[in-house]
Amino acid sequence: MLKKTGIALVLLLAMVAASVKAQQKVFYRAGNGTIIPAATLDSIIAAKDKKLKPLGFSISRTITDKRISGDSLIYSFTLNAANGSAAANAKRYLGFIGKPLPPFSIKDLTGATISTDKLKGKPFVINMWFTTCAPCIGEMPQLNTIRHDPANANVQFIAMTFDSREKVSGFLRKIPFDFIHLPDQLAYCQQFTDDFPINIFVDKNGIISTIQDGLPMVYDEKLKVFTDKVDPSGFNEALGRIR
Repeated sequence: MLKKTGIALVLLLAMVAASVKAQQKVFYRAGNGTIIPAATLDSIIAAKDKKLKPLGFSISRTITDKRISGDSLIYSFTLNAANGSAAANAKRYLGFIGKPLPPFSIKDLTGATISTDKLKGKPFVINMWFTTCAPCIGEMPQLNTIRHDPANANVQFIAMTFDSREKVSGFLRKIPFDFIHLPDQLAYCQQFTDDFPINIFVDKNGIISTIQDGLPMVYDEKLKVFTDKVDPSGFNEALGRIR
């Protein structure tokens, strides 16, 4: 009798849990703070996918936070336009996560030697970019802001590119990018990607924590368009894990 009662109680609890889950409403919080129903976001993504599909791109969502408020589940998210090669890169990234960063010893623009050995003991980020890459340039103001945040004083910020020393120096005379610059690194960059920009987050032990594509564009819900702003929330979250 006791055994049957116990089974009945378990079944009852399972039914209650399933009922609560079924009643839970799902919302998404956009980068500007606007909260929208899941169905609205799904329709936005579907509409964008329809426009971008002929160009070989699709819209993907990345969940950056999850909160429960009463009977509502609220996700923070970012939207990113990606092509097939970006999806392939994401699979490539997984092979690096949790492993030591491949070693290097490179002279920066000032002539100082930057190496994985010298970097050990401090967390660091490597941004891979090139001088004529529009998404790379678009995220630079936000990356500069992050770089100068006092909370990140113990983090080293490195920019690596296949472009020549002369080309990078000329670029920096026009556009500020306040990272340590390591030029002429085609072979090293190609270990990770052929699409730019990407950001590699490395902990103080030299282990790769996360690899992300460039900062995603912010979607304006009122105008129904992607703006020229970028969302740093995913970057900051990854930075918090190594800081």
